[in-house]
Amino acid sequence: VNSPYIEFCFLYNCEIFFWLINLSNFNINSGTKKFLTLLSGGNAMNVFFAALAASDLTLLYSGLLRGWIWIVIGLDPGDHSDAVCRIYYWAMYMAGVLSPCLLVAMTVQRAASVVWPHRVRVMCTPMKSRVIVTSIVLFVCALHSHFLFGYGLVDSENGTSLECSHTSDKYR
Repeated sequence: VNSPYIEFCFLYNCEIFFWLINLSNFNINSGTKKFLTLLSGGNAMNVFFAALAASDLTLLYSGLLRGWIWIVIGLDPGDHSDAVCRIYYWAMYMAGVLSPCLLVAMTVQRAASVVWPHRVRVMCTPMKSRVIVTSIVLFVCALHSHFLFGYGLVDSENGTSLECSHTSDKYR
């Protein structure tokens, strides 16, 4: 019998297995080291690469680290603090959208360097890249700021504990 439910259970068990062998810590540590080496570069693409690495690390630290803590210790940090709950959802969705936006900006810069190869040093400077990255980050952060207000600690279904969820039924 081949059903999506059985496939989901198999994938879920594989995920738990990988968490237990500590694969997540390897990914987080190697990503952090790569990010720190990117900060030392001085060309325009390194600005994009550093921002992309920061976005991906935000995704790793907020989402995967929370899942790892939940699987290993059995504790969900989002269910104990209202601020952590709100920041978790905001950071997850913000970083998930920020990475593709940065990749599009990098692609546009590379296309400009192919179309105008002699003007690339004037058009694509590290300062212009910083302005572009900053404007993209600010836009995406503002776009997902509703998570800071729409999520929080609410009473669970049975009313005995708090859980991190949307604050009202209208927010769904």
